[in-house]
Amino acid sequence: MQLATWMEDSEHLIRTKLQYVYILSSAGFFRKAETNLRMLPKNHFTDELYLEYYMRYEQLNSFLNEYIDDNQFNSAIRQELYAYCDSVLMYLPANSTLSLLYEAQLAQGRGEPEVAFKYNWAYLKTLQPDTHEYAKAGYRLG
Repeated sequence: MQLATWMEDSEHLIRTKLQYVYILSSAGFFRKAETNLRMLPKNHFTDELYLEYYMRYEQLNSFLNEYIDDNQFNSAIRQELYAYCDSVLMYLPANSTLSLLYEAQLAQGRGEPEVAFKYNWAYLKTLQPDTHEYAKAGYRLG
């Protein structure tokens, strides 16, 4: 962050802060991660930065959902998660690998398991075997 600040490169600084948010949320520092997301200057965002921003919010909610064992709270978190999936899709090219993953999550949220299966299967076919992503996609397919 210091280098981006010194270079006065606002896009690189925002991207670095988004990576920091990912580290915070994956380490369980949920409140600090959300505070950092709220403090970002969205008036300097490009479409690519908006995509990363919404993906970080989606990841934060996903990590939070996995961490908390409270059905009522988790239901509210999942609703937020689906809203951020929808926001991510606004900035992804249609039928891209990532859009298939987010479409599957949205279909699952709408209670459409057959549609979610279709998107998850299409997503799986875009991945290389013997990767972490492939294993996660296979798990989602059941």
